Amino acid sequence: MIPCLIRRVVVAKHGIDFRKQINGLLAEAYRLGFDPYVGDCMVFVKKDRSQIRVLVGDEKGLYLISRRFEGSSIVLGDLLSKDSAGRNISTAELSLLFEGASFTVHRKVKSWHLLSSVQSPYDWILTINVGPQAIRRPAGLPCLVTSRQPSALRKSIESDFRADLSLEEQASAVIQWAEPDALVHLAGISNVSNNEPNRTEQIIAANVDTTRVLCKALRALNKPATFLFISSGLVYKPLIEQDIRCYDENSELGPVNDYGWSKLAAESNVNLYDGGSLKTYIARPFNHTGPRQDFRFVCPSLAQRIILANDGEKIPVGNIKAERDFTDVRDIARAYRLILEKQPTQRVFVLGSGQSYSIQEILNCFIEYSGKTISYEVAPELLRTEHARVLARPYLAEKILAWTPEISLNQTLRDVYDSVRIRCGVEC
Repeated sequence: MIPCLIRRVVVAKHGIDFRKQINGLLAEAYRLGFDPYVGDCMVFVKKDRSQIRVLVGDEKGLYLISRRFEGSSIVLGDLLSKDSAGRNISTAELSLLFEGASFTVHRKVKSWHLLSSVQSPYDWILTINVGPQAIRRPAGLPCLVTSRQPSALRKSIESDFRADLSLEEQASAVIQWAEPDALVHLAGISNVSNNEPNRTEQIIAANVDTTRVLCKALRALNKPATFLFISSGLVYKPLIEQDIRCYDENSELGPVNDYGWSKLAAESNVNLYDGGSLKTYIARPFNHTGPRQDFRFVCPSLAQRIILANDGEKIPVGNIKAERDFTDVRDIARAYRLILEKQPTQRVFVLGSGQSYSIQEILNCFIEYSGKTISYEVAPELLRTEHARVLARPYLAEKILAWTPEISLNQTLRDVYDSVRIRCGVEC
């Protein structure tokens, strides 16, 4: 990216008045004790954090590279301060800064981040929200990168990391910076389509491309690493309503919606990169829920409608006859950890409770919790193309990982309801 030899990369910790031109920035570099003519790559950030300028050179002259971010400012956490000093960063971090990325290393993952409910075997966990810098909202669940050997630089960074992991340059920069021992890839679009515009391009970029570029970047490290891809039970061919079979690792594949097809395509990318220094696993969790799940998903969505409804009111619902295999997200997270810890020879694991519940049963539980008299009617706009009945058989998880769900569905739904009530600001 920089057209000359770089000895080190230094960020000026104080905001810079960008009315200064190349000579003014050179003087600023000298004042901080650095010399762009001998390979010191100086990074200056505008006071309002909307622009970055890089000054670097060699014995023949100087280069001045500028990047302006339209419509937003970059998030740098404690990278900037009022001190007139320089801070060393890596070339990988410089690439991320140019892309508008920001980053955080968490000692502990916050409550909804999926490894928070279990003890991690790793020293630190980096959570990455995936999405291009132009997107002004969080895009999908976090990707978790773990490492046993954090550097002093990683320990010191306490800002907010966002990068577009569908782009090879940014994904490679993230992986080079983190040097992970293991990566749990959950990032992407996680809901079934409801005829949204540009859905196909978005889901390919978020679910398929991110998987491919992360696998490629991990293998390029040429060090032992584990990649756990979180797929979905929706990669399987639907069961007929009278079918009493369960889905296991050998069941017939055949998605019925774009989400399922995107996960199956991503699995193919994982299989292609398995081998050498990279060990890959695929988890196929069925429906799971828990406190603080997004309102786009069925359990918190139903709970929200009931909590906000008046006594005696009628609420809209989708296909409440559909049957799903629900597991608590905390149990699912525990299975992810066990895969990383045990490093089994088997590569694909179905995760679920082995019990099927209709959406109407879930709805009735929430109505009972509310103490209200609530009726409902089917709203056509809430109907989607989906399996009529879903039931998992987590045979390998039980046998190889010694994993079974520990939290009852009643406790899970109670926790979901209470979480939604708090988020809606409604008293008991």
